[in-house]
Amino acid sequence: MKKKSIIKNEHGQTIKSLKKFKRGLKDSRKIDRINVIILAFRGKNRLEIAKILGFNNQTVGEYVKKYNEGGLEELLTIGKAPGRIPKITPDIQEELKEVILKTPSEIGYAVNVNWNSRIIAQYVKDVYNINIEASSIRRLMKRMGFTYTRPTYVLMKADEEEQKKFEEKFEDIKKTLKEMK
Repeated sequence: MKKKSIIKNEHGQTIKSLKKFKRGLKDSRKIDRINVIILAFRGKNRLEIAKILGFNNQTVGEYVKKYNEGGLEELLTIGKAPGRIPKITPDIQEELKEVILKTPSEIGYAVNVNWNSRIIAQYVKDVYNINIEASSIRRLMKRMGFTYTRPTYVLMKADEEEQKKFEEKFEDIKKTLKEMK
């Protein structure tokens, strides 16, 4: 004999009221949860509901339990997944903010240009011994409130002598960057 999903109807819901409520929802996860309860009201057991909706038997049991304990409010409360533990802790982020406000040369890097994601990734590896991709650094910088701007390579308002000095210096910087790769 199959075990039935035991639904307590202490919350005054009916299949009709659940269907009507479901129409106003846009979140498919919440709709699926209500579908579990509707099928349970219709007398389906957990295994049948799981098979019909493509869920795990334990998931169906959890949804029924949530509904029985707190009604729709409890059933439709979907918490945020904890996610992966970040490699860069909030403390390191604060230190990194202060470092990035300086130039790489002030920190001791031979590169005398602005920071970029590769240089920051190398700094994080050197100082904190954390390997992190440049793409992850870009996302981190965005979350920290930094924006990316490409530096201009020609000093438009400088005099000719200043521009020549800059071009020579820039060639040295490009060579240094190639060596870092």
